[in-house]
Amino acid sequence: MALMALLVCGQASGIAEGSPASSGQYSEAKKSFYGLVNSQAKTSQRKNWLTVIREFEEIFKKYPESAEAPKASFTVGRLYHRMGNVLGNPADMAVASQYYRDLIKNYSSNSLSDDALIYLADIYLQKKNYSSAQDVYLDIIKNFASGDQLTKAKSRLRKIQTRMHKDRRITDLRKSLGKNIAVKAKGKVDPVPFQALKKRKGTPLIVVDAGHGGKDYGAKGHSGLWEKHLNLTLAKRLKEILEKRYKYSVWLTRDVDTFIALKDRGEMANKIDADLFVSIHANAAERRSARGFETYYLGTASNERAIATAARENGDLVHSVADDVVQEILASLISTTKINDSSRLAAKVQNKMSKTLTRKFSGARSLGVKEGPFFVLHQTSMPSILVEVGFVTNADEEKRLKSKNYQNWLAESIARGIHEFLKEKAPSI
Repeated sequence: MALMALLVCGQASGIAEGSPASSGQYSEAKKSFYGLVNSQAKTSQRKNWLTVIREFEEIFKKYPESAEAPKASFTVGRLYHRMGNVLGNPADMAVASQYYRDLIKNYSSNSLSDDALIYLADIYLQKKNYSSAQDVYLDIIKNFASGDQLTKAKSRLRKIQTRMHKDRRITDLRKSLGKNIAVKAKGKVDPVPFQALKKRKGTPLIVVDAGHGGKDYGAKGHSGLWEKHLNLTLAKRLKEILEKRYKYSVWLTRDVDTFIALKDRGEMANKIDADLFVSIHANAAERRSARGFETYYLGTASNERAIATAARENGDLVHSVADDVVQEILASLISTTKINDSSRLAAKVQNKMSKTLTRKFSGARSLGVKEGPFFVLHQTSMPSILVEVGFVTNADEEKRLKSKNYQNWLAESIARGIHEFLKEKAPSI
């Protein structure tokens, strides 16, 4: 009912008035919404939900300052939430949670913020995560005292307080490790317990990480191509292929040019309980003739070039820790299962890139699968790889990487490798 009221009333607070274009687009999206939710036949098909979701997504991405933007963002969260309940896919609930958080972050003064918090708490309660639900209710009571969800938050908080317990994640982490292993690297780098691919119904959830972003430009190409822009373009294309062709759920760590710390990227995947983590990067070298694509999984670096690549991608983190210490700690934190699953995923992706790109493009070169001490992979609790799509410092390779045709085949190859890996793992999902 809250969502229906939102679509009818179009409430907004502290946001600029909508332009005719955004208002018209929002009206069309509303029609699609009603056409979906009023049809049992349509709501039984995932593709119908995703079609409507994309209509609302386009609004807040195209008109982020409009009055319709927060409403559209909230509605996307509610659509994923409802789709998760109707189709029984936990991945959709995880995506809904992230949209609620994004609304609160991007439109904190909007009147829908406390509504988003209430729904976020509902998801926590479904998972019996009473500690997180309590935190959300306390947030509403503290920061949204004049909002329309205050009474509901107080009532629900009282009901769950008797069932509160300490954060299980911290307890389980200590039990599984037996001791706390940490190093100084602008704070602590704690080990993350590995979760093998879960037995769960529904669509696998894949996190695609566009490396660098914002103030972190990454490598600069021979003629000015910045790695951060290339990574984002490829990540978006990969997401599109995985969703449209293979019907997977995909979450981008960033879909705009913004800075995200390395430690937050892996944690993001853990929070939404992703099945796979794929980080997209481009390489660089002092030797301008260096070229080729390669795929890494977490491990101790096997050669000097792998060490150099990891050092560049780790940025400031690696410079605050002695190389031998990094190697020792990362080696001690990697479970056999994670090594096996991540290495197989890396092999599938690299094999597809090699077969496709070397056949279609003269001079394309496969550098194989390698291990490396990448912090962005260390933070994850699922099979994780880092793909170096080529050297932007090589003039010929940079030119190729700027080509839309080559970008499409890169994304196609990576998607095929991911799909092949997941097909083999399907019985355990």
